[in-house]
Amino acid sequence: MFLWQRERTPDKRKARYFNWILTGNIHAKKVRLFGIGDEISEQFSNVRQILRHEQLSITRHRAIADFFSQAIGTFAVFAALGAIAYRAVLGLITLGDMIMFFQAFQRGLIFLRNLLKNLADLYENNLFLSHLYEFLDVESRVKDPIEPQPTFFRILFNII
Repeated sequence: MFLWQRERTPDKRKARYFNWILTGNIHAKKVRLFGIGDEISEQFSNVRQILRHEQLSITRHRAIADFFSQAIGTFAVFAALGAIAYRAVLGLITLGDMIMFFQAFQRGLIFLRNLLKNLADLYENNLFLSHLYEFLDVESRVKDPIEPQPTFFRILFNII
């Protein structure tokens, strides 16, 4: 999703621009005067349809992957709890041991959930920082003047 968003940012901006032209009151007169409303509306629809289709495809793949990962996780939890209960029914462990195993299992799940969440947060922060450093490395196109002139505020404060 991150890579898709990065690649499609120009198209999203184009769609927002078309939407702004079509729905904003600033351009209403020009759009009517030149009769370009249908053309801009068609371009907007084309861009939005492409974006919507691709985002739906990514969401569909993510939902399928989430379903299978949740199903496997749920099966593992019930299998572990079933094994603990089976051992208790056979008399291999006591009821107190079963409760202790159950609590240890719950705490292990909480620890694993927090670990995975923190790893995901680290990954997201790393993505953010990589983009931040990429942005900070962009060279400025505006060059400092050789002989800078004082600004209005500097002139104003020097007078006062």
